[in-house]
Amino acid sequence: MLGHKVGWISFNIVANIEQEIGMSQEDILTQFDSLPPNAQQQVLDFIAVLKARYADYQPSEGEVASIAEEGFIGMWRDREDMQDSTAWVRRGREREWVKQGG
Repeated sequence: MLGHKVGWISFNIVANIEQEIGMSQEDILTQFDSLPPNAQQQVLDFIAVLKARYADYQPSEGEVASIAEEGFIGMWRDREDMQDSTAWVRRGREREWVKQGG
C-alpha cells in the first residue's frame, strides 16, 4: 500500500488522485517501485516538502468521504462464520491457545 511507503495518505486523497490522473493506488505503487532507489528517495522528499507546505490544509466537507463509503466496510458481510464477530474471535483465540499449550 502506498500509504505504508510514504506515511499516512488519506483514502480520500488516493481516490481523488485516481479520478484526476487515471491511476489506481496500485498503479502508483508499481510506478514507484519501478524507480531506482535514488528516484524513490526524491519522490519521498517531494512528498515531505508538500506535506510541510500544506500542513495547515483542512479539506472542505465536499472533499471528505464518509468512512461508510470505503470499500473495506462490509467486505465480510456475506461470511456465515463471521455473523457473530465476538464468537468468531473467541474461537480463533481458543484454537491458537490450544496450539500453544494454553
